[in-house]
Amino acid sequence: MGLPGNRSLGNDIIAGTFFVGGSNDDGEFVSLAEDKIQQYSDQFQKPEAFTQEQVEGVPGYLFIGF
Repeated sequence: MGLPGNRSLGNDIIAGTFFVGGSNDDGEFVSLAEDKIQQYSDQFQKPEAFTQEQVEGVPGYLFIGF
């Protein structure tokens, strides 16, 4: 797709723009709890640099629910 690498999540690279949101038991999007806002703010605060080869080496889409 040619999108630039943005952040890493485990062994995966998130390419392009992304957002982090919560979900309820019905699978609907909901606001994150304050502790989760802090957790993800800390986790994704610093930009990361990736080569296009690294980004292209992680194909596909991944949806993660917590």
